[in-house]
Amino acid sequence: MTALRQILSGPKVVEIKEHFAGYFDELGVTVVLASESTHEDMLALKEKAASYLLPGVPHSNEPFKWMLKFRREGKEEGILFPDGMFVMEKKRK
Repeated sequence: MTALRQILSGPKVVEIKEHFAGYFDELGVTVVLASESTHEDMLALKEKAASYLLPGVPHSNEPFKWMLKFRREGKEEGILFPDGMFVMEKKRK
């Protein structure tokens, strides 16, 4: 997770939280975005994270499942799943 934190750190990220749900063997990571961040900033961060986390990448052999959430101003902006699917809320203006 240290490498992922380094990949995601920057001026558009306020906080990175993680929690492990042992029952599901799943790591949840929440990236809290700065209020001034844009939709495009979130997508760029998602691409950086995906290049590290998704299958086929040498680093992706984590022994657990994971889910990466993006939040801004208390609202969920998008979720990246281990299969590469990305679900996002409506684009803000």
